[in-house]
Amino acid sequence: VMESLDPNIVWTNPGPAEFRYFGTHRGKDAILGNVFMFLAENMEMHVFEPREFLASGDRVVVLLHMEVTVRRTGRRVTQEIAHAFKMKDGRVVDFHDFQNNYAISEALRG
Repeated sequence: VMESLDPNIVWTNPGPAEFRYFGTHRGKDAILGNVFMFLAENMEMHVFEPREFLASGDRVVVLLHMEVTVRRTGRRVTQEIAHAFKMKDGRVVDFHDFQNNYAISEALRG
């Protein structure tokens, strides 16, 4: 996944600032530490299943089904989400996550 990202990518996960996972992250190092490492440390992924791909020009939207359990609290979250990508020269330059961030943040809080 990291190889497909532009070095200057902007990655947006709207949500509360109390968790580093949420916010706007710039660059591959920020995404690795704030998104992927956060997920690995805090969530057990049961299902992450792309269900539909929609493309138009340099834009791709992926509709997914996701089921995770927060390790610390044991709370499970099941949801339908959308990932919106903007591509340039074969790399992702912009990403926006559309999911129920309230459910994720409540599960993280316990």
